[in-house]
Amino acid sequence: MKSKKFRKTLALISCVMVAMMLLAGCGGGTDTPSEDPSSNEKETITLRISGGQPETAPWITYLSESFCGEVSQKVSENTDYEIEWIKGFSGSMLKLGEALEGIESGICDMGITVLPLEPAKLKLLNMFYYMPFASPDAELGAQALTALFEEYPQFTEIFEEYNSMYLGIAFTEPYNMFSTYEINSINDLDGYKVGAVGANLTWVEGSGCATVQSNLMEMFTSLQTGVYQVGIQPSVSTINLKVHEVAPYILDASFGAFPANALIMNKDSYAKLPPEVQEIIVEAAKNYTETSPEYVMNTYDAAIEKALSEGATLNQLSVEEQKEWANKIPNSLGKFIGELEEMGYPAGEMADFYFNELEKLGQEKIRDWEY
Repeated sequence: MKSKKFRKTLALISCVMVAMMLLAGCGGGTDTPSEDPSSNEKETITLRISGGQPETAPWITYLSESFCGEVSQKVSENTDYEIEWIKGFSGSMLKLGEALEGIESGICDMGITVLPLEPAKLKLLNMFYYMPFASPDAELGAQALTALFEEYPQFTEIFEEYNSMYLGIAFTEPYNMFSTYEINSINDLDGYKVGAVGANLTWVEGSGCATVQSNLMEMFTSLQTGVYQVGIQPSVSTINLKVHEVAPYILDASFGAFPANALIMNKDSYAKLPPEVQEIIVEAAKNYTETSPEYVMNTYDAAIEKALSEGATLNQLSVEEQKEWANKIPNSLGKFIGELEEMGYPAGEMADFYFNELEKLGQEKIRDWEY
């Protein structure tokens, strides 16, 4: 005879079994498997993005926030993947001048390569630095450049030689002079030393100054210690680095805003991505090219106001003064175009196309360069 305790236990088991059968019936049948929560989890794609410039540079700030943000959001919302970014700006992953080689070798998946720091490998794309006074407006420059690249794909195809693909490009804000003394014309450079990168130094040739190869990250210390008395760099980055504290005189000569920063991606890294993720990255890069100039110019205006409020002085050249400066320096553009044409590029046609596009957009041509 079974005990009273045993009968209670058997009754409890029976009740549980009945309840389970009823629940199964409400779920549409026992042949429908329960949903695995892990089946909704997205696969993570890790992408390393780098740049040697500081994250305070407006085109780097916009890259980190807008481009990376757009890719992350669209991939998450429209695919079965999500993006994890490993960001290595300010030279933490690749230092200035190392980006092209680093992305080619796969140290990073994508990033910004600074064109004037690659004068040999990316010679064609350095053409714009031999066009001072072309346009101080990054938005106009970007529109003209987009048309130029569509007409002459050689500008973007060059990256394929370095196991990379072109995604987009960012203009700098206007380049200005920061000096330890006041400058009102090119004649005021006579007897002083000017520091800048590569082709930027051609903007002061014929002035009587001595030139010093330098870069943005060296600028504060070089001006402070007298390595040179005048530096030429994009203004927002320069002001963010407090250079105006040691060189409080700013000259806006309308040297121009330049397409200095190419966003590229390692071809192998790109090929490994799912097609839908590839499409999103390409579209986001196009948006970056189109929208970053407005952000850069707004940031420029704010930075100049900040510097003035902190004691800096700003001088601006008139159009006539710009023409006087432009016509006093040697015709470096003509020489450079001759070198490009010897390499097989239709460089004269390219330069004419770019200047014509700028004029269509309302930009006055400051000098008629001969080439």
